Amino acid sequence: MSSYIELPQHFVDQKYFDQIINVLKSGGIAIYPTDSVYAMGCLSNQQQATNKLGLIKNQKIERAELSFIFSDIKQLTDYIGIITNPQHKVIKRNSPGPITFILEPKNKLPKPFNKRKTIGARIPNHPFLLELISKLEAPILTASLYNEDEIVTYSTDPNEIYQIWDADSRIDLFVNGGYGNNIPSTVVDLTSEPFQMMRQGLGEFR
Repeated sequence: MSSYIELPQHFVDQKYFDQIINVLKSGGIAIYPTDSVYAMGCLSNQQQATNKLGLIKNQKIERAELSFIFSDIKQLTDYIGIITNPQHKVIKRNSPGPITFILEPKNKLPKPFNKRKTIGARIPNHPFLLELISKLEAPILTASLYNEDEIVTYSTDPNEIYQIWDADSRIDLFVNGGYGNNIPSTVVDLTSEPFQMMRQGLGEFR
């Protein structure tokens, strides 16, 4: 791992965003806090980076358990395409927050996601992450950080997470945002009605 950033508690200066954006735009992989668990990700339009993320997850990128995170509903619809009125109401009512929505993309996705019939999408309730995404030209492709420990599925201590991943040369940046949660996002399938809860996580679906 080549870079480490510890975010200030109350205000994140532009210099931190610039450093993170430079890493992502150059095809880097970053680890960062979310409103649920810590995650790793890259810019979704950087094919070399998305392929590397798939290798880290040890899954083919076309079928890997990854989600796109957006800054707001407008960016989500710009990227995914037209959504129905019921879908829009549900996303608006439950966002921003730790809820991942399964949707059918209507717009043509960049390779290698053009083979996917559904994608996960969410708007996190995390001020730093929302600000970061709003400054990027594409959404972030993200994956939760699992802990290999059979008892503790998700680590909450950023120092512990850093120690685990520091020696991995495939990770280009670690963003320490303080302690995270140990419960992943709730997952709701919006591809057909009635909408179906796939996983109850941190978010309360309304």
